[in-house]
Amino acid sequence: YPIVWGQIAKGVSGFLNGNFEYMKYDFKIEKSFNIKNLGKPSFQILFGYIAGNLPYTGLYAGRANFIEYGGLNNFQISAANNFETMRFNEFLSNQYAALFFSHNFGRLLFKANHFQPDIVLVNNITWGSLNNKSFHFNIPIKTLEKGYFESGILLNNIIKSNVIGIGAGVFYRYGPYTFPDVKDNLAVKLTIGYVL
Repeated sequence: YPIVWGQIAKGVSGFLNGNFEYMKYDFKIEKSFNIKNLGKPSFQILFGYIAGNLPYTGLYAGRANFIEYGGLNNFQISAANNFETMRFNEFLSNQYAALFFSHNFGRLLFKANHFQPDIVLVNNITWGSLNNKSFHFNIPIKTLEKGYFESGILLNNIIKSNVIGIGAGVFYRYGPYTFPDVKDNLAVKLTIGYVL
């Protein structure tokens, strides 16, 4: 069965120094399963909604996992169920939906004597909107009404010991929010995992 998670939060103005009156609803469902001779697909679906007006820091910022160091994409660590090509605080929403899908082929597609990486295909998608955009003065805000899309391929466990596996992956951002320069849409990541 899938794992289902939910949370409801209530903000009360004036109670315990609270400044904002709002309701926040978060929902997540995830599942992984094995398909004989095809590998292991996994998905995570998320929904979030905020009723009420919150400042920038209280809204959804997109589950980003890309840090720019002086305009360069240095090797960074990949994190499952995050947007690997999305910059931190690049988008803002008070309601969103996201789908993270991956398919781990394991060693089904490639086998060599000492080189047996796990091959994983990844697709991530999200949509969102912001109802109170006009409340945020002098802050450049981008929203996700057109949909954000990225895909990637990971080679996990290229180097492995009895405890840890290290690999690499590359992700590409496409769709309405791509950058004009192709290299800005790419993200190269390291992967680190436990070997069981």
